[in-house]
Amino acid sequence: MKRKGIIAAVIIIALIAGAVCSVLVFKCKNNSEPVKIITATDLHYLSPSLTDHGKVFWQTINNSDGKVIQYIDEIMSAFSDEVIKASPDVLILSGDLAFNGEKESHKDLAKKLSAIQESGVQVLVIPGNHDINRSTSVSFIGDEYEYVDSVSPDEFKEIYYDFGMKQAESVDAYSLSYLYKVNSDLCILMLDTNAYGTNYVQERSFDWIEEQLQKAKKEHMKVLTVSHQNLFAHNELLSLGFQLYNADKLLELYNQYKVRLNLSGHIHMQHYAKDGVTEITTSSLAVAPHQYGVIDFNGRSFSYAAKAVDVSGWAKKNNADDENLLNFESYSEDFFKNKTRTSDEYKKMNISDKEKALLAETFADINANYFAGIPTDQKKYKEGIALWKKQEGEFTLNYLNSMLEDSDTDYRGIIVR
Repeated sequence: MKRKGIIAAVIIIALIAGAVCSVLVFKCKNNSEPVKIITATDLHYLSPSLTDHGKVFWQTINNSDGKVIQYIDEIMSAFSDEVIKASPDVLILSGDLAFNGEKESHKDLAKKLSAIQESGVQVLVIPGNHDINRSTSVSFIGDEYEYVDSVSPDEFKEIYYDFGMKQAESVDAYSLSYLYKVNSDLCILMLDTNAYGTNYVQERSFDWIEEQLQKAKKEHMKVLTVSHQNLFAHNELLSLGFQLYNADKLLELYNQYKVRLNLSGHIHMQHYAKDGVTEITTSSLAVAPHQYGVIDFNGRSFSYAAKAVDVSGWAKKNNADDENLLNFESYSEDFFKNKTRTSDEYKKMNISDKEKALLAETFADINANYFAGIPTDQKKYKEGIALWKKQEGEFTLNYLNSMLEDSDTDYRGIIVR
């Protein structure tokens, strides 16, 4: 009888432990099991309650940088379905969650993230420069826009508390940074570089960061780090405002503790760069081709591959009758390219309309490839490139040359050891 009682007690304890484990770390990964992570950034989600897609909304979107905000709710729904189906261990969202920091956008997005987390996927978020204390938080109704509430750092924490900070191993006392432990092999350092000043790590947070890296080293754990802004200047012409102001200090610390991979966004470009640490910038989920990253960690290395959200497939599955949604890949690509095709720069050129059209198409295609991380076959654009090099306009030509110099690499996949 005593032995049966002991066996029963052991079974009960095991069941309780399993239940606690599922609550605290979702899938309760063993260190011998591979870890799957999905990462996305720059969602720029706008609550449907804040727009009627009227005149002022379209004026704003058409003067923007190619974000397909008119369909951002559908993009997020399609993305959420793909995440739930893929069932990763972790979903990382590295900032610019809201279009312009609107409280209603944050609250509605949190509801979508709750559905993902309820499926068993741990969601981790940090703020971007568009998320907190934004003076440009507005609604777009008819011919007018109206200022609406943004969120403070404390309100951001309250709305998204269940998505990382609640499950954190450690939280920084001076920011919304935290450390999440995936298993005994891997932890994720989520760095807030925006809540209390944009585009830098607070000096008083560096001690906490080093403390986390020291602890991970002592426990023989890999550390995956995440920031909104970039460690590196992925394009020297686009570095100001994109690269962290104190990136050098952070990079030195990461190399000291052998951090191998940092994930970021902000620049909306699919790219990677390396100096000891490899940094991958995932392109904006709101911009064609609407990519996110899939990362497999096997205990030694990280394998990263970009994947585009299948919005058209989602639309067909949900019996949509909007032709733009049903042909979304071509629609959103064309929408993005039109941002450069319609530049006022072409109007000032003293060349024929045919030559202007050649310049516009050449630049639009190369720029779209560049932001998507897709290599460009320069032979295909030989005539247009030659014509561009005859034009005046220092910045545009320098920018085109910078893209061409970086056009041979496919930045949609990499293995980091």
